[in-house]
Amino acid sequence: MNNEKLSYYGILGVCYYPEVWPEKMWRDDLKLMYDTGIRLIRIAEFAWGIIEPREGEYHFELFDKIISICEEIGIKVLMCTPTAAVPAWIPQKYPEVMKWNIQRQPLKYGSRKDLCYSSRAFLKLCDNVVKQLGKHYAKSPSVIGWQIDNEINCGSHTSYSPEDRRHFIVFLKEKYKTLDALNAAWGTNFWSQQYSEWEQVDLPGETAEAGNPSQLLDEKYFINWQVNYFASRQVKILKSINSEWIITHNGAFPNVNLEQFRKHFDVFGYDQYPSFYHCWQDATINLSKIRGHSNRFWILEQVSGPGGKLNFLHPTPEPGQI
Repeated sequence: MNNEKLSYYGILGVCYYPEVWPEKMWRDDLKLMYDTGIRLIRIAEFAWGIIEPREGEYHFELFDKIISICEEIGIKVLMCTPTAAVPAWIPQKYPEVMKWNIQRQPLKYGSRKDLCYSSRAFLKLCDNVVKQLGKHYAKSPSVIGWQIDNEINCGSHTSYSPEDRRHFIVFLKEKYKTLDALNAAWGTNFWSQQYSEWEQVDLPGETAEAGNPSQLLDEKYFINWQVNYFASRQVKILKSINSEWIITHNGAFPNVNLEQFRKHFDVFGYDQYPSFYHCWQDATINLSKIRGHSNRFWILEQVSGPGGKLNFLHPTPEPGQI
């Protein structure tokens, strides 16, 4: 990493959502940020509907304006790829982008983190919006880099759609090569679970009693395989547009091999919400875990007050937790 990139370690920044604040507030907000020592803002992580309100129709005006003000004031920008939440036209036109629950039913639209990483339509749509954003801001002096998606595998980290099953079988074929090897690894002679055709293999589901533990473990490895592929696509697109951009991600969530995952990024990131944990040691352990994988890392989200959402409110962090 070059010296310019290293200079962003230790910089104070905030997450800012200009799309939810009146435009007349932006300049005052940014001036107040600058006066308090903030030199970086992170934007656009959930703004797909503003950027692409209809398929193939891109609007960058809102973010052009906020970035222009940042440039005047002296604040740098970390852009985000907005692929963690989609506008309503996407599932209407491409219903296969939604995750399926373990009962093999598609999730209803209306939240975030509900997209299927195996969906070819979703992957293509992600490629398109990332490419358009990258090209538009390729020469912006204020944009120092990108955060890929948002908190991959936070909350919802499994999906059981037909596309997921198809990809699971591809993953297993790569890993085991033959059904004989899979049967041996999964110990399918017990309870007479032998597979004689690949089409018989499925992701785990609700069973009368405990399922096959080796199948359950391979599901976790498969999720990691999915996540790494999903992230790497976006990294490759952005690096092909501007190799000097800093690429990061904010999270360490279930079923992700961090030692493998972090290698996609110039700097790894973590979101610190100490009040989410039952005891203070948990927050410390997680920070130590991240430090073990990447000695230099960014805190991309740090709770500083009793924020949250309905039925998900948490106390202000204790002294020393920030």
